[in-house]
Order: sequence, then C-alpha cells, then structure tokens
Amino acid sequence: MAGSARLAVLRLGRIGWTQAEVVQKALVASKTAAATAIRGRRATAATGQGDSTGAPAVPDDVLLLCEHPPVYTTGRRMQPDPQEQRLLENLGAEYLHCQRGGQTTFHGPGQLVGYPIVDLRALGGGTRCFVHALEETMIRTCAEFGVSATRSEHTGVWVGSNKIGAIGIQVSRGMTWHGFALNCATDLSWFGHIEPCGITDGGVTSLSVETGKQVDIAEVEDYIAHHFASCIRN
Repeated sequence: MAGSARLAVLRLGRIGWTQAEVVQKALVASKTAAATAIRGRRATAATGQGDSTGAPAVPDDVLLLCEHPPVYTTGRRMQPDPQEQRLLENLGAEYLHCQRGGQTTFHGPGQLVGYPIVDLRALGGGTRCFVHALEETMIRTCAEFGVSATRSEHTGVWVGSNKIGAIGIQVSRGMTWHGFALNCATDLSWFGHIEPCGITDGGVTSLSVETGKQVDIAEVEDYIAHHFASCIRN
C-alpha cells in the first residue's frame, strides 16, 4: 500500500464509544468531501475544461488512539439480542449495535483501540490489503514486547490459540473507519460472557498475560503508531 497523505495520530485517552464514533464520522465526512473535490477538479482538468489549481490540499490520514469504558458492540450483520443486552448491561457495560464488520466483541480499560481514517483509493489498496496491514501493525507491536503473534484463518492476531488483537472495519466511499483493538492490560474476564467475534475454538490473551508483567496502553501507543504508519505505506 502507498499514499501521498501524511498521517496524523490523535490520542483521545479514555473516551466513550459513542463519543469516539462521533469524532470518526466527522473526520470521514471531512476527508470524503475534500477527496471528492480533488477528484472532481482532476477530472475536469483532464477534459481540458479547467485546471486542478485551487483544489483543496489532500487531508491527512488519521489514526485515533483511545481506550473505552466497558462496552460490548455487535457488528452490522448481527441482530441485536435483547436477552444478551440485558445480561451484559447488568455487568455494568454498555451494549451497542454498530456499522463495523464482525460479531460481538468487548472494549474496555487496558485495551488500546485504534480507529484509522484512511482513503483507501489514495493508498492504492483494497479492504483485504488494509486488514492485512492492521494485522501486521499489531504483530510487529507485540514483537516489541517479545510476544510472538501470528495470523490465523480468522481475522485478527493470535498468540497460539488465544486472540490478542481484533479487527472490525467499515469502508464508506473509500474511507475507512472503526478499526482494531489490542489487549494490553485488559481484564479478560469480560470476554467470558460472550463468544468473542463468534469464535468458539479459541481464547483471549493480552500483552500483560503473555509477558508476565503489567503492560499499560501508554507503553504501547508509540509502537502502534510507528508500525501502522510503516505498514500502510508498504
């Protein structure tokens, strides 16, 4: 994958899932409008009826980094389950239906969540290539802590049969949003109330479990940002 836009990394800290979605939608709308204007100017110039001067600058690609209070989210192909919702909300978590791919998953304290707002058409790669780049980002980040993570037949990143990184993205008019989540110091008992991403033949793990020491989000953010920038440009 390759592209001309710069990458801006915005660290949101702990933020509600719904609030983070509002930020994503605003960035997607801004990038989509600018990209549409740029392509329109170029198309007009190609016909000899105008020129591309004065077109808006290519906006930065953005990587939002954050963590959420406890929340279970279900993907766009899942029908909300009122019984499941009551059960999970009684645990003290939110339960939300969203537009990303994938099934039910958990986000919460100690989990680093990344939301890339990227123009796939400018990068020159498709959705599958982008998912591969997100997996590679987390694999390389795990390696920084001496953890050997790999891909599997399922989307995401694994240590043996245990999932350490999840992916669920949405692409709207060529723009990505939603994203990935890497378990750093997550309380893994939250996952015990669901089948994470619908997978029944594997468990979950975290960097803290795999290293035997506390690995906080603050220690991981710079590695994620660095490897994401590298992976989407290669």
